[in-house]
Amino acid sequence: DHRVDEAELEEELEDRNKTRKVEGELLDPEKRERVKADLEGTWRFIDTPRYLVIYNCDDNLAKYIAKRVEYMREYAFERVFPPVEPIEECMIVRVCKEMDEYYHYGAPRGSAGYWSSGDDELVFPDLSQSKKPDSKTIGVMHHEAFHQYIHYALLKNSLPIWFNEGMAEYYELGEPHGKTLRLGQVEMNHVALLASKQRVPLARFLFMPPKAFYKAAPLSYSQAWALIHMLRHGDPKYRARYAQ
Repeated sequence: DHRVDEAELEEELEDRNKTRKVEGELLDPEKRERVKADLEGTWRFIDTPRYLVIYNCDDNLAKYIAKRVEYMREYAFERVFPPVEPIEECMIVRVCKEMDEYYHYGAPRGSAGYWSSGDDELVFPDLSQSKKPDSKTIGVMHHEAFHQYIHYALLKNSLPIWFNEGMAEYYELGEPHGKTLRLGQVEMNHVALLASKQRVPLARFLFMPPKAFYKAAPLSYSQAWALIHMLRHGDPKYRARYAQ
């Protein structure tokens, strides 16, 4: 009976719904309902004005992430990179309860999070040991959420890989401060790696294809972060030189 199936689905979705109170309308309700209807197992969800957060982690952590991703969108990404056109699609964030579930879901080995434009999902695991918000989990979310946002903001066109990854690394360290994201912190791991390795010449680095960039991932990420940091916070005479 089709009516019985609809009633059962409605009851199941009600059980999964952990939505915190939001003001105004939810963006893209049709997409939200399609995604929710495909949920299986113990996945729950939280609606925010512009995101649908699907999760298997702790409820309080999921609520924190739902609030933070909206914050990053409003007070970080959109302020620096206003979308070419208004973004009409709801963005999907999926938080796995642990690394095993994350890999079982299909994540690339060795990664801590990823944005898949093909699957239209940002996916990362709870990396903490205490089921509380931790800097590593939130940092990964900042990083991948930038990739997701800029994909939509630029009408699904791509950026140079050094800029996309460099900005994501830059935002990874961001700390909320009221309605302003505090940025510009120095990532000492990047500094140490750059001091110990032979860097790719800038003229070649700026045009590296993704395959070459990711083949030398640790150094590439560090060099991309350093270039973005210099352009945004370095000596003005150097910023002016690279802007030409």
